[in-house]
Amino acid sequence: IESAEQLSTIVLNDIEDPTVEILSLTGVSIDSSIPDFIYTLSDLSVLVLKDCSLSGTINSSISNLHSLSVLDLCDNRLTGTVTADLFDDNRSLRYLGLARNSFDTVPVVPSRIAVYAYSIIGRTDYQSVQ
Repeated sequence: IESAEQLSTIVLNDIEDPTVEILSLTGVSIDSSIPDFIYTLSDLSVLVLKDCSLSGTINSSISNLHSLSVLDLCDNRLTGTVTADLFDDNRSLRYLGLARNSFDTVPVVPSRIAVYAYSIIGRTDYQSVQ
């Protein structure tokens, strides 16, 4: 896969049912920001983009994925600041993996998220919020 556009063509052409609920691309070298087509998958409940060479910031369009319960973005090169309001519209999110990225600060997430992972200065912390 040489570009995010090629990835979207492959994924969308191979999907027979447009109501994708699980998308796991662990280790696929996307080498760009999170592809825009992912934000259109409104029935997505699990999104795993671990170790995909993602860069840039997390687009606010992530809040359009209202059914998302698992979001794993660990082991990428994501930057910027992650604030709780980024996930305000998503009441289903229970696991958020953000470890081993390059965020400017420790990500702030809503307390309703049961488990989240983040890293700072080479250390990964797992928080369980009850």
